[in-house]
Amino acid sequence: MVDLNFRDQSQHVINKAQQTYHGQKSKSGIQSTHVQSLQSTSCLTSNIATDQPICIFLHSYVPSDSIPVKTQLTMSQIVSQAKSSRAVRCAISSIGLAMLANTRNEPRLMTEARKEYTTTLRLTNAALRHESDFLKDTTLSAVLLLGMFEVMSCEAPKSVENWQKHITGAATLLQLWKTNKRMTTTSIQLFTQLRVDVMANCLRTQTRVPVMVRQLSTLVGIYRSEENIQAEGLSELMAEVCDLVADVRGNGIPDPINVIQRAQDIDVRMHAWSLNLSSRWNYTTHSSSASRSPLYHNTCGGSYHLYPGIWACNIWSYYRTGRILLNLLLRDRLEPLVDTEPEWARSAYDEAKANITRLSMDILLSVLYSMSLQFSSTEEEVGINSHTPGGGGGGGGYLGGYSILWPLYVAASVSAPGSSHRDWAIGRLEYIGHRMGIGQSLLMARVVSSEIPHELLSIYDYCQSYRPNL
Repeated sequence: MVDLNFRDQSQHVINKAQQTYHGQKSKSGIQSTHVQSLQSTSCLTSNIATDQPICIFLHSYVPSDSIPVKTQLTMSQIVSQAKSSRAVRCAISSIGLAMLANTRNEPRLMTEARKEYTTTLRLTNAALRHESDFLKDTTLSAVLLLGMFEVMSCEAPKSVENWQKHITGAATLLQLWKTNKRMTTTSIQLFTQLRVDVMANCLRTQTRVPVMVRQLSTLVGIYRSEENIQAEGLSELMAEVCDLVADVRGNGIPDPINVIQRAQDIDVRMHAWSLNLSSRWNYTTHSSSASRSPLYHNTCGGSYHLYPGIWACNIWSYYRTGRILLNLLLRDRLEPLVDTEPEWARSAYDEAKANITRLSMDILLSVLYSMSLQFSSTEEEVGINSHTPGGGGGGGGYLGGYSILWPLYVAASVSAPGSSHRDWAIGRLEYIGHRMGIGQSLLMARVVSSEIPHELLSIYDYCQSYRPNL
């Protein structure tokens, strides 16, 4: 029997469950065209196509099979898993219901979502008791979706803690994969998704990356296409960032000079990585000078980035977040040395501050693109025509909104308190929460606004790390 501690931390929600959402399916706060487009998808069976929460999830978060870079499961893969696995189907339904509950402010839907979530937990725990089941791709998919539900529902601090438990349990499941499983295309895609979550959790808790994740990264690298090798290089650099931050927190590097040198070495290599990317990763910067236009008000100061695709946008945000954390570490260690070692410390300190400002601004400039499209790559499909995040361009940018959460939170936190940049970023976080139904985004907005303590999200206090002095 495999026990990965997928325990329901909110069993009481079953006892408090009310009537199911009969009659609510036609009242979604998310456009009915989402459902209609899914119902016309030939790969769907009728029982899935008529389930609105499932359709909403599929339309909002699952790329079509035609996208060029398949780093996560596409429509046919997810639909196949939903057909074959009740756990996956219930998990998808729970996320769709949570989205509806948040966008419509409907507690009954969230009660029903938690009921589906609890069913997924029960089915997943049952699968983990049998080797033939815990090695299935659908089992890891269900666990990842359980974590995604916690981000959607976000009843802090419980949801953040539960998300961490799901991610930790999934990483433990990888240890069993490493020994027993034959890696398939789907397995590699699931691992890629999980690795991002694992490293985000390591940064949030300032802990080291699990050994099996790095070992599997080496194994998976054998199967990577040439165009994705560069992304693998960034993942290894991010693992070094996680381990450095963990060592510093655990006082494994008591000498501040050693910390500075190690951080500078990683930062230099990350910058070199960005300079050596192929043209397929290139982005461009644009401006909207018409201050009264809807587009202008959805940009940060009238400027925005365009990327060759959502995968490239996510990679750049991932890179910038890692370098911001490195430079925060550098700045905080260099500050006490500015007076005693003025020649080199002042220069390095100013450079770290400049890097934080520039990288955080780049994240803010990527938000319009990330939130305004879904699985498209041309300027015409970025919402530039509709001028509103979430409008036009393929259906709402929910996946982009989900992916940009932590980079946006970090960028908002290190912007000057009371600045137009921080206020704009808080507004985007609130938009993602209210209009896209991602509950954790509202929690982030409240942390950045200093309404609630940062401990609800992470060990490191990004907000208070900003220091206007010196």
